[in-house]
Amino acid sequence: MLVWGMFVGTMQKICRVLSSKGIDVCLIYGGTPKDQRVDLINNFRDGHAQVLVSNPATLGESISLHQTVHDAIYFEYNFNLTFMLQSRDRIHRLGLEPNQYTRYYYLMTEGDAAHKGFIDRQVYDRLKEKEAVMLNAIDGQYLLPEVTNSYLDDVKSILEN
Repeated sequence: MLVWGMFVGTMQKICRVLSSKGIDVCLIYGGTPKDQRVDLINNFRDGHAQVLVSNPATLGESISLHQTVHDAIYFEYNFNLTFMLQSRDRIHRLGLEPNQYTRYYYLMTEGDAAHKGFIDRQVYDRLKEKEAVMLNAIDGQYLLPEVTNSYLDDVKSILEN
C-alpha cells in the first residue's frame, strides 16, 4: 500500500498510528537522507514494510513501484495536477498484466452545510476538471495552432524588416 500525504507532520502521524497497530511502515520525505531512501524503497519492495508513506514532491518522479503496489491512498492533495498524475504513475505503468488492477483512494473530510464542507472535495473536483481539459487537449484538436491572415501578415512584416 502506498499512502500519499503533503505535510510532514501528517505523514509522521500516519506512520505512528499504523506502527501502533503493528503495521510495518516506511516513511520517505524531503528530510529523509538520500542515502537511506534506496534502502527504504528496497525494504518496501521486498515486502518487509507493508506501507510506504511519502509525498509527490519526494517520490512523484523517478521511481517505479508498479510491480510491488497496486493501491494508493491520497490522504492529502493540492491543486497541482502534475503531482497527482506523476504520483499515480508510480504504480500504474505500461507493461502491467491486462488483468492487473490499480486502485486510487482519495480521502476527503466532510464539513457542515454552514461552511460548505471542507476544501478536499473542491480540490479533488478541480483536479478532475484540469485532467479532463488536459485529456481533451491531447486527444482532441485543441493544441492545433489557429493561424489567421492578420497573424501571417504580422509575421511577414517582422521578417521583411
